[in-house]
Amino acid sequence: MVAGRAAPALTPRSLFMEIAIWLTLAGTLLASLFDLRSRRIPNALTASLAVAALIVHAFSGPAAVLTSLAVMAALMLGGALVYARGGIGGGDVKLAIAASGMLGYPLCLPFL
Repeated sequence: MVAGRAAPALTPRSLFMEIAIWLTLAGTLLASLFDLRSRRIPNALTASLAVAALIVHAFSGPAAVLTSLAVMAALMLGGALVYARGGIGGGDVKLAIAASGMLGYPLCLPFL
């Protein structure tokens, strides 16, 4: 309760977005530990995060899944260009794709 007002109700959509944010945080933290230790981010981690993104967004409806897929596709193209020029590693690109797919649009913009 803030200044005499009750906290806003947690809607199903906001609950799934909260789950998405926590999964993104956990995935990026785990990826950073792998990256620091071995300079590699496992494909299983990024693939799991991408699949989890689609599952989480499926609870919000087909539009959310399509938006998540569109975000991932756009980053795949942009990330491939940056990777080809030697800007960042492939694991970093895959992590950005999966995490941004989990966050969806427009939440992925501040993440990037």
